[in-house]
Amino acid sequence: MAGKDRKDEDFKIEDRRTSTAGTEESIEEGPEEGSDASAEEEKEAAESSLETGESTPETENEELRQSPPVDFSTFLFSLFSSALIQLGEMVDPITGEQDKNLVAAKQTIDLFAILQEKTSGNLTNEEDNFLKNASAELKWKYLDAIKEKG
Repeated sequence: MAGKDRKDEDFKIEDRRTSTAGTEESIEEGPEEGSDASAEEEKEAAESSLETGESTPETENEELRQSPPVDFSTFLFSLFSSALIQLGEMVDPITGEQDKNLVAAKQTIDLFAILQEKTSGNLTNEEDNFLKNASAELKWKYLDAIKEKG
């Protein structure tokens, strides 16, 4: 290419994949003579983010490895927690606010009814009891919220 800028020649692409892991892929762009300096800067930035509590890909992977396995009970608990947030019973961890969204709560409660119908006879006693109790509790809380709304 005749119109190529001179600055494009100062960039280096380096494949840092390891043959055994094969999961990390990094493309580094920067001047060849400064590549050691940029690698050091990246390392310092990663260490700084760990000190400040910011998330890095390495810490996120570690959190995923330590998280509990997802099964039907944790799925139900997640739906239950979402419904409590929608009913204004719990603070939304994302916004930090405690707002009601009764339309969304009704949909989540309806999901419990669908799950009861579709999983009938296929659950352990513990899963079945949690599903029934959570559904009943959410229905009562929804009725209370409707009464408060007036």
